[in-house]
Amino acid sequence: MPFWLVLAHMIWIGWCAVAMVWSNAYLLGKCSSQIGNLEILIFCGTIFGYHFAQPDLRLRAIAWIAGVIAGYCFLGVAAPVRSLLLVPFLVWASYYGWKWPLRAGLRWHIAWKPIVVAFAWAWVTVLLPFKNTPDWPLLLFFCARMVFFVALALPYDLHDRAYDQQRGLSTFAHRLGVSHTLRWMDVAFLMAFTLNLIQYALQPFGQMQLLALFLSYCLSSCLLRYLFRQHAPESGRKILIDAPMPLQWLFLYFAQGF
Repeated sequence: MPFWLVLAHMIWIGWCAVAMVWSNAYLLGKCSSQIGNLEILIFCGTIFGYHFAQPDLRLRAIAWIAGVIAGYCFLGVAAPVRSLLLVPFLVWASYYGWKWPLRAGLRWHIAWKPIVVAFAWAWVTVLLPFKNTPDWPLLLFFCARMVFFVALALPYDLHDRAYDQQRGLSTFAHRLGVSHTLRWMDVAFLMAFTLNLIQYALQPFGQMQLLALFLSYCLSSCLLRYLFRQHAPESGRKILIDAPMPLQWLFLYFAQGF
């Protein structure tokens, strides 16, 4: 991809992580749309985690600058949060591998790749910001979010099929093909909404918010299916694969007014 498009994706992926934190705040009845040390840490840490090994030295430098900012913010968050951050760090390191040049990690195992990515995203956007929420609602919401992130990880694998094949990576998308992978994506969206329904039944968060979640899942599925049609443009596809995250935040934001 051209430099400017990768740079846009770097900023976009960080914003998506913060948007998910804000979305989760709406659903857990917390204050939302605030920017503090933790939000900056998540924004910059996500950029670093995805782009620290960019082949373009300019982009790699930007990613490492973001990593330094994340490290500075890490020192400013509460001690319990710092302890919780060790988990996604270990998951991230295990995903890419502890050996350079990053060829020994969990992403080399077909069953682990989407699960590990989803676990790390759910941990950072649910457990990390809302650790003081009662255990069972948080655990249920964590599971719903993890399944949602699995749904997004599958189209990511579809987009990266050629790259993965060049490096000998085997993924679900490579094994199943486009149509079957997208079906499993829809199953994951359905499972996420089912868990949201259980959450709503046990601890209601508002009918309009439930409707916003349902609409966001439906539109996300339609968007991601469109991206993998035969003649759909590939330029900027990665940015659009991440779009369900800020899309859901927008739906939940407007649902607050009803």
